Amino acid sequence: MRTRVASSSLVGVAVVVLAGCGSGERGSDAIVGAGTSSGSAAPSPSAADGGIERPVIRLPKDVKNVFEGRTGDVAKDAVLADSERGIDAESDAIVRGTPASAALRFYNKGDTLMSEVKYVQSFLDGGISYKGTIRYFDRRVTIVDDKTATLVYCADESGAVNTDRKTGETRKSGQTKRDDNYVLYNTRLTLNSKGVWQSTKGFSKRGAVSCLPS
Repeated sequence: MRTRVASSSLVGVAVVVLAGCGSGERGSDAIVGAGTSSGSAAPSPSAADGGIERPVIRLPKDVKNVFEGRTGDVAKDAVLADSERGIDAESDAIVRGTPASAALRFYNKGDTLMSEVKYVQSFLDGGISYKGTIRYFDRRVTIVDDKTATLVYCADESGAVNTDRKTGETRKSGQTKRDDNYVLYNTRLTLNSKGVWQSTKGFSKRGAVSCLPS
């Protein structure tokens, strides 16, 4: 399981709870796209991305994010795609140890950006990184209006472990319950002037019943 630490203790970050949802961890405890981390974040315009110049993200081979389920709806899938890129940006910032990552700022703003920076910093403070696979599933998008959407989804972190940032050796997690591998996320996204869906507010709940395997 991937966990946030500071010194040798688990810590939490203040969260913004979306209307109609319970309290949780993230804004506090997160997370990350199938994909791609490099030492630089050079822009990469692509016709498939509407010509938007996006930071390049290339994750190492031992870090993988798997996203399940697209809707077939163009608008909703655009939200999912930028959410995936934002999650990859978080993974990239963690493994490279860069809280000031340009990619984090590209896909997040406001409360979520502050939470992301603190989250990445907690890994640095604890002297850890992580490796393994995190699976994102049961993703549900609601288009509120032409510039606002909400996204609720689950993450399975059972395939990821913390590692010592210097030695690369596996670190023992401070959380031992199986259910703590499963995290519910509820995020709000807004469409910016560049056409990018940015996460702006959200929360997470570790061990949420709705995300547990049957």
